[in-house]
Amino acid sequence: SAREEKGPTHPLGRMEKEQEEGGGEPDHPIIRIRDLEALTHILHQVLKFLHANEVCTFGRVSKKWCEVGSSPLIWKQMCKRLFEGKKHVRITDERKYFKHTYVEALNDGRRENITAEELVQYHWEFSYKKCLGSDFTAMEPFFKSQAPRLRRFNCNGCLESLRGYEPLDISHWRWCLQKKKKKTMTTKTLIEESDDDDGKFFSIFPPVSSHGTTTSLSPAVSAARSLRVGGDRIVYWGHMKFPILNVKRVDNWGWVLESSAVVFCSFSLKEYLELSKRSL
Repeated sequence: SAREEKGPTHPLGRMEKEQEEGGGEPDHPIIRIRDLEALTHILHQVLKFLHANEVCTFGRVSKKWCEVGSSPLIWKQMCKRLFEGKKHVRITDERKYFKHTYVEALNDGRRENITAEELVQYHWEFSYKKCLGSDFTAMEPFFKSQAPRLRRFNCNGCLESLRGYEPLDISHWRWCLQKKKKKTMTTKTLIEESDDDDGKFFSIFPPVSSHGTTTSLSPAVSAARSLRVGGDRIVYWGHMKFPILNVKRVDNWGWVLESSAVVFCSFSLKEYLELSKRSL
């Protein structure tokens, strides 16, 4: 018979026997799993392959499934997958549950503004662009297959060279953040109106504490995924006023400051060009 072919231990064979003996349907339509720990382990293995949105949908099925879908084991794996290849992951409280950490990091990765703290924290790979001509490209290490120049925005509002030959002394060059005017704006930082663009911008300078570090600032530079005209920006100048740096966030959560003449990257400049499929 079909039951003999399936064998007494085969799940379908057991189901047929239960139907004949009990006169009704088996307790479970397919396979009875009495070991809830084994079931939970199986669900954990399945959920590891799902997207975060799918895990959240899974948790709406029942209270038990919600408990399984909220497991730290699942969301730790989700965080690991999310953070892979990301350049700047900012977590305010590592004591939070992994699920909260995931949501917080994902929202921060979508943030399109840079703070003054971030600006002075990172070391920026720098290069002039080819459009400036051979006189500039000839002195750029990047175009000689060497490590590009490295610069830093110091908290005192000056620039500093960290790597590479600088034909000019940039230690006295200055920088500031410029944020577009709003109807109401409150800040404890030093604010001056810009004398260009019909006074449509505030210039926000980073204050310096007695310990030589920046104090807390609200987000000071609005960024965009593509260079946009009239947005918030960074202005820097030395012996002359240089082209304005537009700020943007890229898919690997890195920051790029770019003008018509130069580009600053908070990560590898070469990686940025490969990511954006372009050249200088």
